[in-house]
Amino acid sequence: MDRFHHKSALNADRSVRPSTVDDAPAIARIQTEGMLESLAQGVDGKLDPQIGATLDEGAMAASWQESIASPPAPGFRILTALDAHLVAGFAAAVPAEPVPGVEGLDEPGTEIIALEVDPDHRGEGHRSRLLAALSDLAQDDGAKNIRVWIVAGDGQKIRLFQEAGFGPAGILRKLEVGPHRVVEHLWWAKF
Repeated sequence: MDRFHHKSALNADRSVRPSTVDDAPAIARIQTEGMLESLAQGVDGKLDPQIGATLDEGAMAASWQESIASPPAPGFRILTALDAHLVAGFAAAVPAEPVPGVEGLDEPGTEIIALEVDPDHRGEGHRSRLLAALSDLAQDDGAKNIRVWIVAGDGQKIRLFQEAGFGPAGILRKLEVGPHRVVEHLWWAKF
């Protein structure tokens, strides 16, 4: 198979489906890589090396297995992107409460809590497929909007969500991550 065809987003072997417990180890690995990459963007690439050492992929995999086997709440969604039989990425979303006083977010919505793709499978359309699937499910659940927190400086995620029609809500939060203070901005889109 030539490289162009392999990287093409128009490939029948690429799909999104509900996650299975067998996906959990790959989800944990992809989440760990994605979190560290995003956090590094938020601190100008100078992430304390100890941050990665504190992440326990085995515990994360066990947590994902539990959430997949027995979702903690109605409307909790975990989806897996596949490239043939390989887990290429995943996404998770939960119901989101209205944000009083913020027009457009003052109605129930869906919050994307994770959307990550394995670095070896980027540029193949997996992120867009995952986002489209989450959006469809959110609308089926009656959500009026969809939202996501993005680390300030994470240009890849900002571009993905901007291209999908999301915009900043004007709300930020600060997280203490080891010795770092990381800023996240809330992005959203209305259905």
